[in-house]
Amino acid sequence: MVFDSIMGYEEYSNLDFDASEKVEAATEKICRNNVEELKSFCEEKLFSETDKISLIYYSLSECENYSFWNDFLTKEFIRVFEIAINQNKMEKLYPLLENITVDETNSLDAEKVREILVKELDNQKLQIRFNSLSLLEYWLDFDGLGIKQSVISKLREKTKDTNWKIRWNAHKMLTGRNIQVKDLSLMDKIRGRYGNVYSL
Repeated sequence: MVFDSIMGYEEYSNLDFDASEKVEAATEKICRNNVEELKSFCEEKLFSETDKISLIYYSLSECENYSFWNDFLTKEFIRVFEIAINQNKMEKLYPLLENITVDETNSLDAEKVREILVKELDNQKLQIRFNSLSLLEYWLDFDGLGIKQSVISKLREKTKDTNWKIRWNAHKMLTGRNIQVKDLSLMDKIRGRYGNVYSL
């Protein structure tokens, strides 16, 4: 198998900076030379080779040739996210989803990603709402100028979620982009200051 030489993301994360850059470049080269095999590998080995696929997604997201991979990465995010929701595998697949990012967030596929994530902000399961909000951060423009009003409205709505961590993170996403939103309660501010707001 052409992807046997790719290490797992966990092993990669222990490398120093120079070694990690070489691994990223080598991983991207293997993928670029075997695009069709890559698609099959990611589909067929999603659960048996999750750690390798996680490094693949990360390397393609970070490489200099990232624009070549935008279409692939956005489609993979949608595919994997839907599997995580439909098969109740969010806990296993979330770390992998977190490694899929794109620099060009104005494509139709990226907009579809945002729509899917925003929809799941109303999921009855707290874990899915929380993870969807966390992932949405990676798919929004940094300055907030390209965010649709419907997304802003939903984030404002989430500042009143039943869970304080969702309220706090939604508020932070808006204020960090200079989007006006009502202030959090004093209790939420205290919780946000002293609690771990990035995990449930």
